[in-house]
Amino acid sequence: KDHPNNVKYVCYDSVDDLEKIFSDLEKIAQKTYQRRIGVSFNDNEETRKKYALLSQKTRLRTYVLYVQGRPSTYWNGELYCDAFHLFTTGYDPELIKYELGTILFTKMIEDLSALGYVKYLDFGFGDKDYKRRFGDKNYQEATIHIFSSRFNGLRINILRFFILGSQQLAKEILERFNLLEKIKRKWQNR
Repeated sequence: KDHPNNVKYVCYDSVDDLEKIFSDLEKIAQKTYQRRIGVSFNDNEETRKKYALLSQKTRLRTYVLYVQGRPSTYWNGELYCDAFHLFTTGYDPELIKYELGTILFTKMIEDLSALGYVKYLDFGFGDKDYKRRFGDKNYQEATIHIFSSRFNGLRINILRFFILGSQQLAKEILERFNLLEKIKRKWQNR
């Protein structure tokens, strides 16, 4: 209603689309909280090489939603065999009330389903609301640390224990008082 005839969905999947992808995703990503914590799309040499290789193999798919001609949200990832593996997503925080990511997500699912062979969507690492909302399976992973039994190894392990223990204690306290999600949302909205 707010933007009649001014919403457009595009799926980029060609080598010829790379410059448009880099330009439009960068316009969105620079506004996101993910950029501030270093986990969003980033137009750099490594990303350019990765996207060029994937697009040459017809495995890159980037979905962008435009509002009034302006790139406003994106999802992108790699199509491999019968699965789509998401890399990054982002949206313009000025338009948060519209849940543009969810709108584009449904269009992306529609497009991937129309291919006829995609059976799985892999959201990747991390715990996000949309992953719980739209996912039906998750896998817990763990990192194992092995330390030397000598003094330096013991010292590093003790230091690690106190740092991680303090972090876990703080997290549990915040969860107990229902503050963890509020703090995360405030951080995202900053």
